Amino acid sequence: WIFLVASKPEDGGGHMMRSIALARTMLDYNDIHFVLDQKGEYWLSRLEDKGFTVEFFNERDDFKLTLRDDNDCLGIFVDDYNVTNKNLLKWKQRYGKLAVIADFEDTPEFVDFVISPSLAKSALDYKHQINMNGPTFAMLSPEYSNNININECDEINTILLSFGFFDSKNCTESTLNILNKIGFHGVVKIAIGSQAIHLSNIKKKLSNYIFKTEVFENTDGLYELNLNVDFVIGAGGVSLLERMALGKSSVTVVTAYNQLKQSQWAENIGATLLVDASKENFQE
Repeated sequence: WIFLVASKPEDGGGHMMRSIALARTMLDYNDIHFVLDQKGEYWLSRLEDKGFTVEFFNERDDFKLTLRDDNDCLGIFVDDYNVTNKNLLKWKQRYGKLAVIADFEDTPEFVDFVISPSLAKSALDYKHQINMNGPTFAMLSPEYSNNININECDEINTILLSFGFFDSKNCTESTLNILNKIGFHGVVKIAIGSQAIHLSNIKKKLSNYIFKTEVFENTDGLYELNLNVDFVIGAGGVSLLERMALGKSSVTVVTAYNQLKQSQWAENIGATLLVDASKENFQE
């Protein structure tokens, strides 16, 4: 199977993380080959360490495999919004079955497999498709299948900040400033990528905060961090579903438009408190 995934820094890390989670399971049955953007080099070693092959494309509209034979492909999995229906149809005709992630309800009818993990119910109801709708089909790392029940704590002593590998909106620093202003005196753990554009500036300011901080760069998943904190403040993508799977109380900040519907659903069922940073000025 080919995985074509949005992998540029400006795309965040959610597309890649959920695709990797699915690919890890599929690797038990088929070879997996990732096709990434030219700016997606960050993911190369992570993918190769997990047993996947990888190549990069120059032209998204008409990429051609260089490391794999088209005739050996079972299908192509697409987790990327920057593609046209014309390209999707072309790839289906070239590589066989077509599977897509659908965070929105505009999937063309010629798609064979539709995964809508963030919707409680979906309007996608094409009879000739296989539809996997709702949180049951959330693509989380295998560690979360343990179904560990975490009891809510009476006191918050440790907080995890998780706004993605790149945190382009610098929500991490804004949250640190807020916690400092309200007088939090526990431990704040920060999960972030080493290539995050604001990381250097954040590190310079850590000594100014009244609480203790720990920075975790390029972690291979957030399972252990989520498991060992009392509270989480983070983005509304895959990391929201991960902390929900562990029953962690959280505040969710919507940092991208594709996170909004999922975050609203999570708030409606009492799983998180929602801040829509696209509408509100998320500052201290």
